[in-house]
Amino acid sequence: MQSNGMSTEPLPQWPGSSGKPDPRKEPETAKDLGIRELKVVWGEETHNPIQYHTVKCGGLEATVVLGADDDVKEVARRAWQTLDEIAREQFEAKLDGFFGRARQAASRATKR
Repeated sequence: MQSNGMSTEPLPQWPGSSGKPDPRKEPETAKDLGIRELKVVWGEETHNPIQYHTVKCGGLEATVVLGADDDVKEVARRAWQTLDEIAREQFEAKLDGFFGRARQAASRATKR
C-alpha cells in the first residue's frame, strides 16, 4: 500500500482477460475493458430561483456491478438516466417546498 492509502495491487480481472483491450476490435463489454464495476455520478447542481436563496439537488451516484458481456456504454447510459430522473424529481420537490415556504413567510409578514 502507498503512503496515501491507495493500494498498488492490480484490480481483479475477468477470467481469461489480460485487462488490456484487444487492439483488433473496439472494446465494448466489461470483459473487453477488463472492468467489473462502473461508478456513475450525477453532480450536485445549485439553482438560485430568488436572489440570495439557493436550492440544491443532485450529488447522486450509482455503482453498478457489471456482467462479463455487459455493454459498458449502455449500462452507463441507463444508470445516468435513472440518476437524472431522480435528480429531476428531487429538484421539483425541493423547488415546490422552497416556494411554498416563501409564500408562507410572505403571508405571515403581510398579516402583521
